[in-house]
Amino acid sequence: MRFVFRAGYPFLFCLTLLSSFSFANETLRIPKGRYRGQIADLSFGQNIEILQEGSRYLIENFFHSGRYWRASIPQTPSKVYVLVVDTDSKYKHVGMAFEFPSRVILEDALSKKSLELMVMDGVAIGPVGFEWDDFDAVVGNYLFHKRSISMESFLNEAGAKQVCLHELQSSASSRAEILRSALWSSHSNPKDNMFQLMSNNCGQELSRVLGIREPSFFEVPKYSEDPVKWLQSKVAFVAAGPSCL
Repeated sequence: MRFVFRAGYPFLFCLTLLSSFSFANETLRIPKGRYRGQIADLSFGQNIEILQEGSRYLIENFFHSGRYWRASIPQTPSKVYVLVVDTDSKYKHVGMAFEFPSRVILEDALSKKSLELMVMDGVAIGPVGFEWDDFDAVVGNYLFHKRSISMESFLNEAGAKQVCLHELQSSASSRAEILRSALWSSHSNPKDNMFQLMSNNCGQELSRVLGIREPSFFEVPKYSEDPVKWLQSKVAFVAAGPSCL
């Protein structure tokens, strides 16, 4: 879900001047429901596009500092985390965080940057300037996109909300596969995929990426209140416990 951290989060797009960089310069309209035909608010993230896969992934639509970048991402992260965020409701937001000592390299028409931590998560997208509404989330009036975002921008969006990282016990091969699953899930996600609070949400996306059974319709409330407790019987976390930011 979009986290209910704050109402609208007013980022501006950087529409690049160079034709070789085409980051998020399209208009996407919500295809159905209450907001049908309205322009979707892509000011905080959207599906990525994988341009190349090898020793590093090359992707478009990586979100950082209020704009979209082309990102070069190492194939194997050194650590993988389940990310859990408090929201303004009793339900948590969840996603994946990845750590790369060899750095994620970002580039756009204006500059070049490197990052150690990135986040992949599923978010609800409403019309430009929208504020989260529980009814819209339940009945499926929002789009559902799977974004790639810098940890810095993620924490700025979270504001004062607590963000905790729960490290997974994992081999290098399993870390590489989890990252690959998250990236390809975003790349292949239809642009008109609709969010549904009880059946197509951030928690179910996390389960798909991890390759474990998704919470059923009736399990979603319990899962969303304490996702780590629900996950503990399905994945192994490191004994040290979470790191909260």
